[in-house]
Amino acid sequence: MKFKNLLVYLIIVLIITVLCVPRVYETIDTSKNFVYSGIALFSIVVYLGAFRRLYKSWVRFEPMFLLGFIIVHFQVPFLFSIGIEPGRPELVWLNKDVVNYATWLSSITIHLWMIGSVISTLRDIRNTSSKISLSYTYDLKKLDLILVISFLGFFGLAGGALLSGSHDGMGSWGEGASYFMILLRVCLYFRVYVFFKFLKKLTIVNIVKGNFWFLSILLIYLFTFLLIGDRGPFLQMVLVIMLCYGTFIHRIRFTSLVALVIFGSLLLTVIGLGRSVESGNMFESGYSKFQNSDANPTDELASSVRIMYRAITYFPDQIDYLYGLQFLIGILGIVPFASGFFITASGVPTEFTASSRLFTYIGQGNNVTYGEGTEIISDIFINFGIYGVLIIMFLYGYFTSKISFNAIKKNSDKYFLILLVITSTAIYINRAQFLMPLRDIIYILVIFRMVRKQVIFKNN
Repeated sequence: MKFKNLLVYLIIVLIITVLCVPRVYETIDTSKNFVYSGIALFSIVVYLGAFRRLYKSWVRFEPMFLLGFIIVHFQVPFLFSIGIEPGRPELVWLNKDVVNYATWLSSITIHLWMIGSVISTLRDIRNTSSKISLSYTYDLKKLDLILVISFLGFFGLAGGALLSGSHDGMGSWGEGASYFMILLRVCLYFRVYVFFKFLKKLTIVNIVKGNFWFLSILLIYLFTFLLIGDRGPFLQMVLVIMLCYGTFIHRIRFTSLVALVIFGSLLLTVIGLGRSVESGNMFESGYSKFQNSDANPTDELASSVRIMYRAITYFPDQIDYLYGLQFLIGILGIVPFASGFFITASGVPTEFTASSRLFTYIGQGNNVTYGEGTEIISDIFINFGIYGVLIIMFLYGYFTSKISFNAIKKNSDKYFLILLVITSTAIYINRAQFLMPLRDIIYILVIFRMVRKQVIFKNN
């Protein structure tokens, strides 16, 4: 399907779905959830089919984001509509009376995201008049020095907590270690990009030559988080590597992506089940639990939809919208310790500083035993309401597609670095705060300015 036809199709479907709006509170209806979910799933398939001709590799931001969005927002209501209950119904069904509205809102939101994406792509294709693009060479000694310093700083501050098996981030590492972690992560992203971009031929000599510090730190990073059971950093780095491999070495086909997703979901599920075991092999324990369990590997991710049910239930009827407070705190978090200073100076209660903390407080009060997490639509909704959700998600689709086009089709180094960051979080951001990638983007662009050298003019 051509992009103009795709845009017309998405707008027509959006209008029809808007006209079929349910009440915010009403008895859960299997037919409505089937229709809302089914329409969204079909539109996503059409969207991905249209973009298949533009981009060769399937491991990109858009497919990964849509995969995560489908699991988080449509797995539970769609399966319920055909008679399959979620794995832990008592955890998921926080308020069944808002499920129809939540599924409808998810369908509206993803259609707006796709419309923004298509409009952006059409504009970029039309404006691609120049055949010359800018590329750079980089001071790898300086980049590796920053990488080593950030590695030593992070493991020096957080090593004790990591060795004890902690994987709750700033909660046990401390704020200083968390900033070193961001710096280490984006340095590795940058180094992975440079490695694949300038790799002339995939041989052992070319891989090892000049990459000792990079490869050593990368392997330590991956195995450390894998062995302590922290799946997030491991998954993010794998996505970055696959994006670069698929772009610069060999495209990753759809069948390969499906196989990787199945294997990856099984591996991460085994790790998640096994990391709670106090003694014994994590992988053996996790595999044993998985064999004796009826759980779907995507159930944990899909259960995040309960946060959306909670957000619609409480906001704005019981708690007023936050009018961007948490977004302001997230933006201030770019500068080390600035958000903490603002929170202290303004007297914002701890539970209101982030949507994940607020939803945990709403669910458990002051007797917190575990973090409830958050979800992308809910994070926007409690700050700006439904109109904020619709506008921001449309703009999100528009600008992420602009980043992809400039990175892959125009060969822009700067945009590709941003693409690395948003792709690394593409799946997980559906159950996280909307501004989660912001600090990483700022930090990787600062490093880009520090290490870039000669400008190279290339034909696209």
